[in-house]
Amino acid sequence: MVAALKQVVVLVAVASYAGGPVSAQEGKPGSIFPSIKGTTLADKTVSVPDDGVARYSVLIVTFNSDYRKASSEWYQKIAEDPRLNQKLDVYQLLDIGGVPRFVQPMITWGMRRRVPSAQRSRFIIAFHGDDDLRGLLGHDSNIYTVLSTRDGKVAWIEKGSFTSEKLNHIAEYIAPEGADSHSAKPANWRRLCEAISLVETAE
Repeated sequence: MVAALKQVVVLVAVASYAGGPVSAQEGKPGSIFPSIKGTTLADKTVSVPDDGVARYSVLIVTFNSDYRKASSEWYQKIAEDPRLNQKLDVYQLLDIGGVPRFVQPMITWGMRRRVPSAQRSRFIIAFHGDDDLRGLLGHDSNIYTVLSTRDGKVAWIEKGSFTSEKLNHIAEYIAPEGADSHSAKPANWRRLCEAISLVETAE
């Protein structure tokens, strides 16, 4: 009976865990995020994550300006969260490849008008269409939120618009206990271990 209960606990917890961020864990764990160089809407040249000063960086990546509002929402929610706003270097990146050079200033001008002034120093436009970035994230026109360490190691990737659950995933990962151990695990995994421990105690 106890052995069967253990199996049920494991299956339920694994099914729950599967609903979390998948790209970094299942696709390319420990991948190195490519160094991205570009100019912010405040006319400052930056390199991400190389120029970061915090232990972790978050880069909100889009390949299409149609996702500007979704990117802005991610940025704003992170900035407002007291668990995160002093612990992360956060940038938005619009990476557009294949744009003629004479058109680029017009795109930059248009984005500067549309992006809130408080976010412009953290909004990068890159026109080189980085192949390494596409290889890491994919080739569809979606929005990707990437958490990486200061040395560029990818810790977590989430695809899609903001949700509170996704924000909690970031907060769990960079929590003090997670930062000190290099094997931080989501809350679902911790709950799995606790459940198995309780079953073993019942034996």
